Amino acid sequence: MKNFSRREFLAMSLGGIGVTAACACGGLGIAAWLLNDQTSSIHPPTYPTSSANRQAVNISIDRPSIVPRSEWGALEPNHQAENENGFFSETNIEGWRVYDPDIRDIYKTLVVHHSVIDEGEDLATLIEIQNLHRNEREWADVAYHFFIGKGGTVYEGRIIEARGTHVGGYNTGSLGICLLGNYMEESPNAEQIIALREMTTWLKLRLQLTHVAGHRDFNSVTVCPGDNLASKLTDLATATGLTFGTDGYETPSTSHKTDLCCCCHI
Repeated sequence: MKNFSRREFLAMSLGGIGVTAACACGGLGIAAWLLNDQTSSIHPPTYPTSSANRQAVNISIDRPSIVPRSEWGALEPNHQAENENGFFSETNIEGWRVYDPDIRDIYKTLVVHHSVIDEGEDLATLIEIQNLHRNEREWADVAYHFFIGKGGTVYEGRIIEARGTHVGGYNTGSLGICLLGNYMEESPNAEQIIALREMTTWLKLRLQLTHVAGHRDFNSVTVCPGDNLASKLTDLATATGLTFGTDGYETPSTSHKTDLCCCCHI
């Protein structure tokens, strides 16, 4: 099979491609493969599985470059945070939750946000967001799983195998990505839109996502991700072969969904 370049792949219609993986594995195992794999093949390592319906499909796409938490100065999660205290259990459903099952069975919808906060430089903005979320919102960590900076650089946020705090009432089973900037007042630039499309395509293939939506599509009390970014999400869905909207959201049957407040600032 031809190995398409990233841009060639993005130019293709993805709607008809059914992508499954070779095996089922625990959240930590698949997350490590997802973030660290430098090959372009959709073919994870072999783990024991009882899911006989998973099949390997060898589709090529480059993993976007992702700046790890350690390189932008992220603090470790605070598991004594008042509003995300301790660890998830049947008696502590708001605690820090690391998904036990294969995260491809957890995530179906990508939720897009804007940061509103903008310190004029990516790293300063990221640190300010983490400070706000940890110290003022009193969550264990940043709300989102990924950030996209003003130059299109992608940054790792909350670890992907952990439930976010980015969309009130719908955190369990949704993946959060945040573009740095206030998109009620400005428009995302071309580099950010390209990076968002590439990340969405890659996450779709790796996690078998079905839907993409804006934060305000779930929580009407917010304007996030801002008019100038929200207006681009239907095109994003078309370009990546996803369905736009909230209909694909499913609370995983193995857990409760958190009622933590959404993270938006406007």
